[in-house]
Amino acid sequence: MLEMALLIVEFVSDVDEMEWKEFYSFVRRKNRRNKVVIISKLERLTRFGSVTPIFLNTLPYVELWYLFKVLAFGSADPAEYPRLVHIAEGFAKELHLSGSLVAANALADMLRRNLNAQAWFCILNRCKKVIEKNLFAYGQHPKLLFEQGHEVDLTDFALCPVSPLRVIPRNSSSSAIYAPVKELPPYTAIRSFC
Repeated sequence: MLEMALLIVEFVSDVDEMEWKEFYSFVRRKNRRNKVVIISKLERLTRFGSVTPIFLNTLPYVELWYLFKVLAFGSADPAEYPRLVHIAEGFAKELHLSGSLVAANALADMLRRNLNAQAWFCILNRCKKVIEKNLFAYGQHPKLLFEQGHEVDLTDFALCPVSPLRVIPRNSSSSAIYAPVKELPPYTAIRSFC
């Protein structure tokens, strides 16, 4: 018997009708019992749902902080990691601005696998650099830029950026053309995140 799957998809921008149908039919072909949950702040995406949508408000900071702390520490006792608790609070503040539960869950999952203060602090600094760089260059938070169909500069997330790393929403009218990288630099081991 095939395993049933629950897929959670977060949309931050509109989606092409045909691409959605193709994706959804692929998921259903694998197993008719598979389910897809769509998370989005865009009400126009309710057209993809087969049930009445549930509209959620942004979590208050205190609730997001509690949720993130539980997710990031898992079964570990936060009291045993006071530096990590402080760093996790910084993540919660940044996540509260972006309002993405999927991002909070993914980030917490990554952090939970490495309870190391240096690694957490480095990742937090990279997040802050990305936000600051986009605020300075474009005058808006990366989340708002992406929602409005503008590119977002993520170069500071890359450990060894070869060229600028940007995310462009699928339905963006951006006319930016990026030449493919012909040759990647040789792989070298990196001892630390920073």
